[in-house]
Amino acid sequence: MARAIRRFSIVRRLVRSFCVLPLLPQNFIMKGFRSILRLALKKNVPGVITGLASYWLHTWRPKLHILSVSGCEDRTTNCCECDNRMLQDAVREKRPNVWNFIDGVREMEDTTQQDLHVLRKKKKAVRRRSVSAVANDETIRVLTQELKDKHISVASFLKDASYTIVKALNRGLNGKKKIRRNI
Repeated sequence: MARAIRRFSIVRRLVRSFCVLPLLPQNFIMKGFRSILRLALKKNVPGVITGLASYWLHTWRPKLHILSVSGCEDRTTNCCECDNRMLQDAVREKRPNVWNFIDGVREMEDTTQQDLHVLRKKKKAVRRRSVSAVANDETIRVLTQELKDKHISVASFLKDASYTIVKALNRGLNGKKKIRRNI
């Protein structure tokens, strides 16, 4: 699947659309799923996404009541996502040796200690959000409103919203982490 995602832009688009299904309001999710399948058939690539579609149907369709994060301030659907991303950023390697792993864990521990220090002073531990994250939030908010007002279709929502996750998808495919330098 990863090879097909890298090789064919339509497969990348379909996978991104699957990834943004939770951004749809709950009552639009199945319509979005069917829209993705129609596009796969139209572009003659249904075989490539059959496994993903089957996984999605068996795993997520029974959980539609908890899948939608539309309108939520915090859109992550998995409490571990943030921790996994922090570890990934701290370790910076796909298969680290023990020393690089320990350095990554130490970096995370330093960050946690800083947060605890701030919290003990009864202040709020706040990390600034990137400009792109704020822009993505606004894009998703506008697209959701346009969908609810029937100015765009579910397919258009999925296509446009899917661009908000391009960096995350590429990071997952390429295993590239953000490298921070200690000064």
